[in-house]
Amino acid sequence: MRNELDNIERIENYLTGQLSEVETKAFEAEMNTNAELKEQVESQRNLMEGIARAALVKDAQRAHKKYKLGKSGLNWGLGGFAVLAVAAAAWFFSTQMDSQLSDNLRYSKNEIGTGQFADADRFIPSQVFAVDGGKDTVIQTDGGITMTILANTFLDEDGNPVKGNVDLEVKEALDPLSIMKGGLTTMSNDRLLESGGMFYVNGRQDKKSLRINPEQGIYTQVPTDKEQPNMQLFDGKRMADGSINWENPKPLETFLTPVEITTLDFYPPNYLDELGNRGQDKNDKRFTDSLYYSYADMFNEARPEQGGVAIVVEDVEVSDESLLGQMDTTATEWSLPTDRDETRTELVYGINPASIKTIWNEKYNNTNLATTEFEERLAHIHNTCDQWILDYYVNNLDKRLSALDSAVAQRRNSSSGVEYLMGDNISAEQPADKFWEFARRGDGRVETNNQYAEFLKGYYHRQAKMEAEAIQLVRKEYDADNQKKIQKANEVRNNHSAKEAVRSSENWQEEFQTNLKDAYRQLGYPEPIVQRGVRTNNTVVTTPGWKNVDQYVAESVTKRETLDYTDKDGNRAVIKYEPISLEVTNSAEFDRVLVYMLPNNLYSFQRMTQNGNAYSEKLNELYEYNVMCIGFKGEESFIHHIKKAKPKDYGTVKLKRIGKMELEKLLYGVKDYSVQRNLKEDLAYQKFDIKEQKRVEKRMKLKQLRNEMHAVVFPCSPQMFYSNTEEASIQIQYFE
Repeated sequence: MRNELDNIERIENYLTGQLSEVETKAFEAEMNTNAELKEQVESQRNLMEGIARAALVKDAQRAHKKYKLGKSGLNWGLGGFAVLAVAAAAWFFSTQMDSQLSDNLRYSKNEIGTGQFADADRFIPSQVFAVDGGKDTVIQTDGGITMTILANTFLDEDGNPVKGNVDLEVKEALDPLSIMKGGLTTMSNDRLLESGGMFYVNGRQDKKSLRINPEQGIYTQVPTDKEQPNMQLFDGKRMADGSINWENPKPLETFLTPVEITTLDFYPPNYLDELGNRGQDKNDKRFTDSLYYSYADMFNEARPEQGGVAIVVEDVEVSDESLLGQMDTTATEWSLPTDRDETRTELVYGINPASIKTIWNEKYNNTNLATTEFEERLAHIHNTCDQWILDYYVNNLDKRLSALDSAVAQRRNSSSGVEYLMGDNISAEQPADKFWEFARRGDGRVETNNQYAEFLKGYYHRQAKMEAEAIQLVRKEYDADNQKKIQKANEVRNNHSAKEAVRSSENWQEEFQTNLKDAYRQLGYPEPIVQRGVRTNNTVVTTPGWKNVDQYVAESVTKRETLDYTDKDGNRAVIKYEPISLEVTNSAEFDRVLVYMLPNNLYSFQRMTQNGNAYSEKLNELYEYNVMCIGFKGEESFIHHIKKAKPKDYGTVKLKRIGKMELEKLLYGVKDYSVQRNLKEDLAYQKFDIKEQKRVEKRMKLKQLRNEMHAVVFPCSPQMFYSNTEEASIQIQYFE
């Protein structure tokens, strides 16, 4: 999987010229011996060229308030006059020009090869644009008409694409005055039209008229101050008297205006708001994407018996012959399949986030998906929890949205077993469904090259699968890494616990021997024999009676209480343990605060007991102590140092930041090497433990967040929760 992703990056770098000369030669050599890589390069090249071509259309769509004519408008075999018009509600003034004919005729023959010209040919000046027939070009006339001419739009008389220079001649009359000056009328036979503008277009090479490729047409936008419903495109027919009769009306195709796709919201409804309500930064797209896409790992692991919903789906395609404002009666009807061998069964929680990740990027700019109209539909697609619907819109990028809406609504009704009749209009009695409402609106499509749309269809299926597999791989790697970190943490903690036991025992024995020696001295006994490395039998005295003095000393050390012992001869030994206390007022600011007592002549440090912000312990009068209060916050350390601490209440202390080098210097100042070594080891362990604890807490919070957000991402799926056992991977369980 990673090799495939790396290949995609290498191919893009190659096609965009980002490889070095050496890398380019090596890559091309690899292509010569690897047919699969060569095919991938060609596929990626086609995709990138499609994106660039679609960008031309997007540029043309930026003009304000334009009537948009796709290839269904300007796709006649030859050029000629056209008018945008609707039937007039009132008389529209027109007149015949009597002035002398002008010299605006550039050629002796018109676009169909005859010498017949209308008055408009003579009165309206030509605008000529030099166009390369083999390149995509956008032109704009003086009146604001924008035309997008794709490569190979012009054909010769044999139907072959024309290369090289093409003279594109355009005449325009977009306002009443220009129309009158051009000697134009707005009559279609006996019917009066209200014009939205008239224009003439024709391409020539070497003064010879060319045909317009009907498969591409010229994407044309005509400016207007007021958009009229039901506007149609009429062809102009030259009449013997010099006028033009407007005939062969065709409905205008309504094209959608795309936006930058990454500015749209493709998340499930309320996803960002719900994250915000849970204290998350909903503006951190890296995090919101990561969390949402992580749910894709469920689609390869779920089973029907675990609470998923198994459904049967069937691919459907829709005809492109539907009319605006009507239900798409030409759509292929969807019906519940009876032969399961011809269908596929899927376990559905909702919309697979891997599919959203595939389409929510710049490769789908300038398609139906990069529109606010599709964004609105996608919110409802999420709520249907039906992956088929999303796939259907993505796989039919060359179709009008309203046609797709109609087919989706049919499918939803059929799948629910509801009977209804199709007609020219949608009956109010038909089942209420948001997709019927969308169909009524008659939304069109984004002008997209059919070949490009077909290419994206294949890309979608390949890339969605790769994204899903990549997410699965990342999840598995994440879980494996987590297990390694847990194992390491357990090893470190077990090792630390073992060392702590040894350290505490050594400390106890040393303090016991020191106290015993001093007690013997006070009682006038001979100095006891010190047995280094030999464990003693420790006990707590709870009954009166004769006891060995060693037991009283042991009890005093264990309980850290003052020894006051008198033997049978009246000899007395006293060793005082007196309290020391302090309070760290800003302890809540830190990840952890520890207070160390560093005695002279002991094996290791001792820790003060914590109770909230307060720390306390008892000092043995036979030792001299330094006290270090150390706090950790992130990578920083903070300290309060008490030299030659006395048994008293030090009140409140505030920790101050200390640099790494300064802290090292302070630790090196501890005179007893064993105390210094043990203190450094413990500080290193504390930092590790804090970091690991934070990692675990973060992971558990993310698990909890995933649990809480599950119903938002998959509104139709069973409620679920994740195990709080950190040692396990994310465990999925279902409520009955």
